[in-house]
Amino acid sequence: MGEKNTKKELIQRTYEIMQREGLQGLSIRKITSGLGLSSTALYKHFADMDQLIMYASVRFLQDYIRCFKNTLNENMNPLEQYLTLWNCFAGYAFASIPIYEMLFFGKYKENLGDTIFEYYRMFPEDVTEFDGLSDSVFFSNDLKQRDYMMLQRAARAGEITPEAARILSEMNCYLFHGMLMEHRMDYRNPGVAKEAAVKFFYMIQEITNKYRLK
Repeated sequence: MGEKNTKKELIQRTYEIMQREGLQGLSIRKITSGLGLSSTALYKHFADMDQLIMYASVRFLQDYIRCFKNTLNENMNPLEQYLTLWNCFAGYAFASIPIYEMLFFGKYKENLGDTIFEYYRMFPEDVTEFDGLSDSVFFSNDLKQRDYMMLQRAARAGEITPEAARILSEMNCYLFHGMLMEHRMDYRNPGVAKEAAVKFFYMIQEITNKYRLK
């Protein structure tokens, strides 16, 4: 097994265990032994287990990306695009809180854009066709940076003020993180994830609309 293939196989194996057993089902031995590798093989390709999990978690973003691209249309103004993104994102994030928490708020969050880019180089079959907006959104390293970038587009279109873009970015990202943490322990309970996503989206709609100029 070549070095590049080994890295890819480790990511694939980790994803399969996560899909079947969740994050709690992962262990270095379980991942490596299933590939006929020693436990130390993992550290030839990844700094630690957290970094491997981050790579494997990229595939869990596929449904969110597909939702955004399928819902988006060219007639939407920037604020409508912004809210569409949050609606898709929240729906999947509250259903998989540990994975989204790790990707966007975890140890390697500042490397997220590079991780996604490298992941798609290794797994080109998973590539979704990106356009300019999607590219800047999904390859951003920082949730707040992505959020602010989309709100700046709305400010340039005259929908909100530049100051409102800054305030909304802070408020909406903090609200999301806070609600995500609030439901860490109960999101698997029937109906909780969906209810949390609906509540969150209603709140950011209300907050955002208060700053709307037109």
